[in-house]
Amino acid sequence: LLCFSFCKGVMTIAIFKLFALFLFAVPTRSDDVTCEKLSDCSCKMSDGQGVVNLKPLASSKISKPAFSAYDPVKENTYHYNPCLSFDGGNDCSPEKEVAVCQDSGGVSCGVQTNLSFEYDSGSKSLTLVYEGGEDGRLSRIQLVCSDSLSLDKSNLTFGTESPSLTYNFVLKSKCSCPGGCNSGGSVTVGSILVVIFCAALVIYVVAGVLFRKFKSEAKGREMVPNHTFWFALPGLIKDGIVFAFTCGRKQPESYEPLNK
Repeated sequence: LLCFSFCKGVMTIAIFKLFALFLFAVPTRSDDVTCEKLSDCSCKMSDGQGVVNLKPLASSKISKPAFSAYDPVKENTYHYNPCLSFDGGNDCSPEKEVAVCQDSGGVSCGVQTNLSFEYDSGSKSLTLVYEGGEDGRLSRIQLVCSDSLSLDKSNLTFGTESPSLTYNFVLKSKCSCPGGCNSGGSVTVGSILVVIFCAALVIYVVAGVLFRKFKSEAKGREMVPNHTFWFALPGLIKDGIVFAFTCGRKQPESYEPLNK
């Protein structure tokens, strides 16, 4: 009876924990999704999609920005370089951290350090907003995910100037996809711990086998370090699972029940 009560209590707690896990694991609603800024190149999606990283698209040549887009209405050309400033002449100088520059007269239309990320729940799209341009100019660059597009085929197109002094662009690229260009991103703590664990495991097995072989002259399975524990572990796990689900009511096969 005591064991039954104990098992009932354990099952109740387990069911409550599973319910709580399900409750808090429900995906975030699209209208609550944001992209947390990590740097002037990247942001992290709050719904777990991953990191949007534009660094692989950036041009390191100060006089050659990565993208250009043409406005056929006002016949202006705009230059854009994610992450790194460039020299576009006049107001578009590297010292002013320019991100978007209007070619005609070298007018800054947004700077790197005034970058924010906006997520639109309706279209489910992410937009980069560069503020701080000349006379209040700002640029909005909507990211369009295209994971089949190679990096050198990424392209920027001009949309509209609406409202006045607000320039709207569309950047189509693999790097516009969450997680699409993270190979050059920073190493996470979890990755470091996994590498350390794997390295320690390899050292443990190799060093243990060599020591057992040459120092203890062990052969076969006895060369495995702590072999008694490791070969007994599967059976111990099995016994633990059986005991947990039967609450100890199942009699071991090697014993016979006592007759009253």
